[in-house]
Amino acid sequence: MAASTVAETRAVSGLVRVLADGRERGWGELRAPVAKSTLSHHLRVLRDVGITRTRQEGTRCFAQLRRADLDARFPGLLDAVLEMAQSDDVGAHVAVRSNRTPPGRNPTWPAARRR
Repeated sequence: MAASTVAETRAVSGLVRVLADGRERGWGELRAPVAKSTLSHHLRVLRDVGITRTRQEGTRCFAQLRRADLDARFPGLLDAVLEMAQSDDVGAHVAVRSNRTPPGRNPTWPAARRR
């Protein structure tokens, strides 16, 4: 139980780091070395606890960090969490897919992760 909680915390921290730039991201733009269903679960958890907002457009979903809301309710907390995550390199495995990278391929992942 504790190992899965730590793993989930790391994955969620990575998503928060990627979304911290304030841009709305399509779920398909986000790249993490997990199954799509797991990524979807993590994004749903972030939405359910109020860290992100999700917008649906047709069959696509978009996520955006609720930075202003979080800063108003918990001043300085998000910055502290992001600073800690960056200094400890937590969530560095989560990224945004570039327009030049074909779906399912991320050249920054180790070769063993490619299929």
